[in-house]
Amino acid sequence: MYQNNAMLGKLHIRQWTASASQNKVSLAVDTTHKAKGAGKYYKILMKATELNNISTLCSQGKKEFNDLSLAWMDKGTRIFTVETVYDAMTSLSAFKAEVQEAIRDFVDAYPELVKDQEKRLGDLYDVRDYPPVDSITKRFDFGYSFWPIPQTGDWRVEMTAEAIQEIKTTMEQRLKEAHDTAMENLWDRLHEAVEELRVKVANLDYNFHNSLFENNRELVKLLPKLNIGNDQALLVVCDEFSQIVAKDPATVRGDENIRGQVSTDARNLLAKLEGHVQKEAA
Repeated sequence: MYQNNAMLGKLHIRQWTASASQNKVSLAVDTTHKAKGAGKYYKILMKATELNNISTLCSQGKKEFNDLSLAWMDKGTRIFTVETVYDAMTSLSAFKAEVQEAIRDFVDAYPELVKDQEKRLGDLYDVRDYPPVDSITKRFDFGYSFWPIPQTGDWRVEMTAEAIQEIKTTMEQRLKEAHDTAMENLWDRLHEAVEELRVKVANLDYNFHNSLFENNRELVKLLPKLNIGNDQALLVVCDEFSQIVAKDPATVRGDENIRGQVSTDARNLLAKLEGHVQKEAA
């Protein structure tokens, strides 16, 4: 059972938005345009490199978290295989350390940064919009948690057999739906990668970067590790895609014949993927 070879995880990110509604500006716009409740104005309380650094690291950490996992049931919860959970924990631990350092840098500079905004905001500046320096740290967080997938056969509560069976049936259905959604996500990620490569290689006027091939080489190594359903068809297609992206990108870029063959190979591979990807409703 895949439950024995996978874990669930969730990323916990909190950031100070550095924005505030400005009612007097909203009212002024209404007055100028003879409107009523036409919109709401939000001012950017702070522009600072130290604040951007925190945001950038959190975004990078979230991308790494998502890349190494698949969507699972509740919003934000992801499923990791035993092959990817250690990589995720190692990577996220490094990101957490970097985020914490960036937060310390921001807090150290915070008093001066607040003063700097007075000149930038002019009459819109209001010191009351800014949290006290001794509490600004609490506006940020970067953490994560992992836990086992629930087992439907493990029940230690006092309930009737009928009630337990009903809950188990519902739970099994939810787990199946979550499993199927995760596998669909896996196929969709592969389809998007093949389609992107096909489009960029087919356009002879497009000067694609080496990373188009390099990133996909990493992808075809990762996807089999996320194959919680042990779908053999996925492994076959990943192997075919790995042969396509194994080619030297500079050679593909400089030879129209090879470029055309790569485009054709990608198009043929897309045809094999059609039965596995979710179509958008018309």
